[in-house]
Amino acid sequence: ELLGLKAEVGAEVLELQQTFLKGMDSYFSQNWQKALDLFEKSKTLESFRYNYTSNLDPSTVFIDRCRLYLKSPPDSTWDGVFTATGK
Repeated sequence: ELLGLKAEVGAEVLELQQTFLKGMDSYFSQNWQKALDLFEKSKTLESFRYNYTSNLDPSTVFIDRCRLYLKSPPDSTWDGVFTATGK
C-alpha cells in the first residue's frame, strides 16, 4: 500500500511501515502471537493516519489471519499463501 513519497512522510508513517513489515516477517516465520501483537500496533498507528471505513485495512486482514492460525496452525508445508475457507 502506498504511504506517500519517501521524502515527504513523517516519522509516524515510517514507524507504521516498520511495525507492519516486522509483523509480516513474524507472520511468514509462523510466529503468530508476535505477528498479531505487531499488527495490532500497526492498526493503532494506521488509525491515526488513515480513515478506513471497513475492516479491509492491511493490519486488520493480518490480525484476522493470525487469530485463525493461532487456533488452527497450517501444516509444516505452508508456503505463506492464505486460502480462504469461507466467505
